[in-house]
Amino acid sequence: MKRHSHIVAGISLLAGLVLFVYIVRQIGWQEIAARVGSLGAGFLLLLAVSALRPLGRAWAWFRCFEPSMRVTELGGFWPVLRARLAADAMGVVTSAGPFVAESSRVFFFGGRVPVKQASAAAAVELLSYTSSCGLLLLGGMLALLFGVELGGQFQTILIVAIALNIVLLVLMAVVFSLKFVVVERFCEAVKRLIPVARFHRLLDKELHQLLELEEYVFDFFRKHPKDFLWVMAGEAMFHLAGVAEVFLTLKLTGADASWLAAFVLEALNRLINLLFAFVPAKVGIDEAGSAWLAAALGLSTAAGVTLAIYRKLRLLCWTGVGLACLATLTKNDSTKP
Repeated sequence: MKRHSHIVAGISLLAGLVLFVYIVRQIGWQEIAARVGSLGAGFLLLLAVSALRPLGRAWAWFRCFEPSMRVTELGGFWPVLRARLAADAMGVVTSAGPFVAESSRVFFFGGRVPVKQASAAAAVELLSYTSSCGLLLLGGMLALLFGVELGGQFQTILIVAIALNIVLLVLMAVVFSLKFVVVERFCEAVKRLIPVARFHRLLDKELHQLLELEEYVFDFFRKHPKDFLWVMAGEAMFHLAGVAEVFLTLKLTGADASWLAAFVLEALNRLINLLFAFVPAKVGIDEAGSAWLAAALGLSTAAGVTLAIYRKLRLLCWTGVGLACLATLTKNDSTKP
């Protein structure tokens, strides 16, 4: 399975590189190089703005832990931020991308926090992040639908996508409002089918941790409404920083961009990240998608490609920071008696 994933990643990377070279040659190496070079010292400003993204998600995750754990076991916010950065770096350098990042972050506490508690908090944060991405994407698609003249076929596809997005968000809200616990109901159904007490005890033992995880996820926002607001504030910081980063990048590279265009570009980029998570660093895919969106929004394709290239430079910088965090974790583990 691992070998298969590496083959898929290698093929998708090669295809992405071919697409990247094709797009850049169509626009012109000189123009793109000039636009990227025009960032100058502004690149440091963009990095400072982009720092709000991991900070926002780390803060949201921090607030998903039980209040009593935040000071005792966790020891504050820094270990959570370090784990977030290290996991993001792992997602970049491995073939599974965000799937590795989201699953591995619970192990980057150096034994400070039990995996069960870290997994429960991570599940709540991931659910919050997914919900916020759904809302961001819905807003971006609505802005694209009503703010840009699109062809009839693409307009139909966009309307269907908006409807599907709304259905999924409503379903998520209904599941949580009715507390539709999947694992618990599965256990109840199996127990009715197999009325053997010994089997029931075995099932409860095997699924005990999953049941606790499910209960924590469903009950967290009811038990901690104040933390819910802080969690959503952290997710909002992540998305708003992304919009600001896109806007400033376009402005610094000479594009006459609006906040609406920046919002649409950032929102649709979330969809690109989801659909092409298997492509390492979204090589070629991000450039093609950003170029098309930029042109649809009245900007030049060069502006979209430049934005995508900046994202890769930013990704490279933060991956380096994340790997440094990972190195400190490894060093700390090796020095333990």
